[in-house]
Amino acid sequence: MLQKQIERFYYMILMFSIFLGKLIISFFCAFSFLLSHSKKKQLLMFPYYPENNIGAMVRFQNYLPFFDNEKISYDIHYIGNYQTIFHTLMEGDKRYDQYKLYIKIFWSRLFQTLKTGGYEAVYIQRGMFPFYPDQKEAIFEKLVYKLNKNITVDFYDADYIVNKSIVHSTVQYCHNVTVVNDFLANYFQKIHPNVKLFPIALTPEKYLLKQIYKSSDSVIKIFWTGTAGNIFNLLSIQSVLKKIAIKKQIQILIVCNKTIHIEGLIVENNLYDPSNFYTLMHSADIALYPVKEGNDTHKGAMAAKALEYAASGLPFVASPWGLSPYFTNKEDVLIANNLQEWEDYLLQLIESVELRKTIGSNARKTFMKYHSTEVSYPYLNKLLFHNHNN
Repeated sequence: MLQKQIERFYYMILMFSIFLGKLIISFFCAFSFLLSHSKKKQLLMFPYYPENNIGAMVRFQNYLPFFDNEKISYDIHYIGNYQTIFHTLMEGDKRYDQYKLYIKIFWSRLFQTLKTGGYEAVYIQRGMFPFYPDQKEAIFEKLVYKLNKNITVDFYDADYIVNKSIVHSTVQYCHNVTVVNDFLANYFQKIHPNVKLFPIALTPEKYLLKQIYKSSDSVIKIFWTGTAGNIFNLLSIQSVLKKIAIKKQIQILIVCNKTIHIEGLIVENNLYDPSNFYTLMHSADIALYPVKEGNDTHKGAMAAKALEYAASGLPFVASPWGLSPYFTNKEDVLIANNLQEWEDYLLQLIESVELRKTIGSNARKTFMKYHSTEVSYPYLNKLLFHNHNN
């Protein structure tokens, strides 16, 4: 009973915060001249995800050294600590803790929004009020659009599936939309006139390049990494892995935030830890990127894990969705369209050292040509500063 009362109390504070925030934003939209428009810095960034989350890293953090090298002045506003946010929203069972988190994010972003006129460009990931599920209207973006004439909003997933209203509202208040592939581009071009492709890029120096390949007589380590919410994709090919385990010596090496047991298979579980993640991936012989079905979620993605495999020179078998458009089947990756192909391609890689070397080497070359941060940074710079409508 007490917990319910506490929940109601914080919910009322959240609702009052949003109501008051809307009034403040409406006031400054009408009297925007009261806020500073003098350009003090060049770039202001609003990641949707906390620092060191893969979403913040691939679209923001990995590029900060390049901004520094070019003396581009910037501010970047993360929403908080990853562990705190993950525990509160994903694992926590106290709703009032979630309301408290939303309140904190709301007021932080409101005060940050008031300063957006002091930058040459604003770069927003998905939206300004992260994770709040009941949001239908882009509150902060409306004021940012009033204060700044160069706003880019980035989508690297089919985020409209979860909340189409907020996504459509958000793109009304920006000058550019960046997306990772043609599937998303086709969607957003229907609701915004200036949509540009900006594929995901990674920092290659982090990845240990595969150079030693075991013979097929050894125990072959097959690698998969993902969140607990994606385990069902791995389990969609468990029957194939079990059949292969009868014929060959294999071990499934998993990096995940949840322990996975699959009857009939030798499974080594590891929690994600950046201090040993790259070493674990490097120790594997073959990697997996299975996707159970080709829905909008997977068609609109560019799987970071597939790019990580390529960056490591680790040969992999993949489902046909969410891959780089620059990957060529049977050259950079083996694309399996059904369970029989999954079995055939995995057996081919297990049995042929040369095939593993060829696929891994080709994937690394393609990655370096199209998906390294060094290659993609000049394009990002152009998107942010030289490709907007005034």
